Amino acid sequence: MDLKRTLGPLREPSFAHYFTAVVISQAGSYASGIALSFAVLAASNPTALGLIFLSREIPILILLLAGGVFADRLPRRFVLAGASFTQGASQLVGAGILIHGHANIFALSCCAAVNGAANAFAMPATTGLIPQVVSGARLQQANALLGLTPRLIGIAGAALGAWLISSIGAGYALAFDSITFVVAGALLVTVAKDVPRVKRETSPIADLGEGWREVRSRTWLWVMILCFGAFQLAYFPALMVIGPEIARTHLGGPSAWASIITGELVGGIIGGAISFKVRFPRPLLLANLISLPIVAQLVGFAMGWPLSVLVVLTMFAGLSFSIGGMIWFTTLQRLIPSESLSRVSSFDWFGSLALTPIGYAIIGPLSSAIGERATMGFSAALLALAILLPLAVPAVGGLQLPPIEPVISPEKETDPAS
Repeated sequence: MDLKRTLGPLREPSFAHYFTAVVISQAGSYASGIALSFAVLAASNPTALGLIFLSREIPILILLLAGGVFADRLPRRFVLAGASFTQGASQLVGAGILIHGHANIFALSCCAAVNGAANAFAMPATTGLIPQVVSGARLQQANALLGLTPRLIGIAGAALGAWLISSIGAGYALAFDSITFVVAGALLVTVAKDVPRVKRETSPIADLGEGWREVRSRTWLWVMILCFGAFQLAYFPALMVIGPEIARTHLGGPSAWASIITGELVGGIIGGAISFKVRFPRPLLLANLISLPIVAQLVGFAMGWPLSVLVVLTMFAGLSFSIGGMIWFTTLQRLIPSESLSRVSSFDWFGSLALTPIGYAIIGPLSSAIGERATMGFSAALLALAILLPLAVPAVGGLQLPPIEPVISPEKETDPAS
């Protein structure tokens, strides 16, 4: 791997600041994610954990489209910083609940709702900001770095979360996450100061309609968004609610789940390394086909395979997410105009997450009715359909990207003699 080319985006100061903020916040998020899951399962059951995740997803859905409009109208770094500070505050309250008392499901659900509301503004702002803070020729490398490095940090975060649960308590993992959000927010304020604010004369409602027209005019985009919705419905409720319960009852508890999460991180690291070099003349064809190992991960849970096999399967799933995510975001950022990118991204996220609350609401009762493994098997079948069906649409499988312009080195930009 050409290290100079790989780390090239970090030579651009605004991207370097943004990248550092992401790495810091991700370390806390991995630790708190494991801690919260097992704190709730120890005090209650998978249905309660699903309710907390549901409480986070509903505000995201309600506010996502507004988040996209504001991220196209306001400086995106301020939108991201405000979201980060808000998430830090919600995690601090959650930490206090766990440290000083019982894992109150209603109170933790309220914290999750605040966290989700902030995330609704952060998600489309992130997609829109990245092509503003890195040159076009380095966009793939920037997205690959954003997929790779946080996973490296996440290994330590997952281990920290498991250690905190077994030593001093899950609440301290949420307190650590709160600190990382505040530090990340402070760094985000310094990002992209040279990016001019886009002044808009139209109303927010008109802006939203313009964003929808951008989506509707591209068949490949709205087809993929629909299938992302089915993907999210099938995968995340099953993995995040039933997965920890299977780990708790059959695989050895928090340490087993931490091992599975670590497998995902290792796979993501491998995928991130591949992402710097991979070429994708037909991006969506490759992104969908490379996602098939994610189905095998759920099949492994459904079949009751041992922990070692599940870790390996999760590693391949992590590889798939890393490469597939890089391809998707790079495709969006190269084919969608910058001035409407956050609004288009908000429709992407909205469609992707629209069915997820239903998944979190029914996954616990479904598991109680038909069993944990049968639920995983059903989710795996739905997931396979969500991945393969879009390839039947020519606009998806046949989509190609335009050529990219070469990078102009900083020396050539500033040296008049050159």
